Amino acid sequence: MHGSVLVENGVAFVTAGRSSYLDGGIDFCRFETSTGKLLSRTPIYSPDPKTGKQPPHEGPGNMPGVLDDILTSDNEHVYLRESVFGKDGQPQAEGKPHLLTLTGLLDDSWPHRSDWIFGTRCSLPTGCTKREQDVIYGRLMVFNDAKIYGYGRQGVQWSNQLKDGPYRIFSVNRGDGASQWSKSVPVQVRAMLLAGEVLFIAGPPAKEDNGSPLVLAVSSHDGTELARCPLDAAPVFDGLAAAGGRLYVATTDGNVHCLVERK
Repeated sequence: MHGSVLVENGVAFVTAGRSSYLDGGIDFCRFETSTGKLLSRTPIYSPDPKTGKQPPHEGPGNMPGVLDDILTSDNEHVYLRESVFGKDGQPQAEGKPHLLTLTGLLDDSWPHRSDWIFGTRCSLPTGCTKREQDVIYGRLMVFNDAKIYGYGRQGVQWSNQLKDGPYRIFSVNRGDGASQWSKSVPVQVRAMLLAGEVLFIAGPPAKEDNGSPLVLAVSSHDGTELARCPLDAAPVFDGLAAAGGRLYVATTDGNVHCLVERK
């Protein structure tokens, strides 16, 4: 199992396999959490099972198929990248907008034009056949019922500040993608978390030799900085978690830090 385990309402959703083209493909399975009983098994295999031929391609650079990744859910569907499954484990024709990316949600290398996307299709923000025209994208993104928050450049045409603008954190409407606010920050954001009305970001200094890594708390309403905490080492990619009024930060020196609100 190279993906993740997603648990909802007493059912564990898991995937086994790396690619829908390799070693028999990927199995999407449902288990009863209390007993381990297998509830369903859905194979995901791209080649024709009789001939072994690949499915037809839609266009250059757009190969059909599925790679394993972190499973996500919207309480109605379970998603494996673009693939949509019902809570019964069966494939669905379509779902709702959700987080996905071409290179996988665990990929920390940030290759050119492979930002996270909030949508239904793994379309590059620019430069590919049949691309979406109004993709909501960012290096990292989090969201709630009304807003989407992210970190990235204004554009992705050239991957440089002169053409695409500097990196910034931003907020857009979830419904229509309309911009709400954007702010420059003193860190290169490598981890992001939304907890209530506070957006937490963490990363190394945005400019070399310009201070230590930081965790910043900012207002989700307008991006105003609320608090900051220096770190001895940069956070690992997507290395923030929150529970019980505490913030947890995993850092590249092998430590986990527990932060609480200063009274």
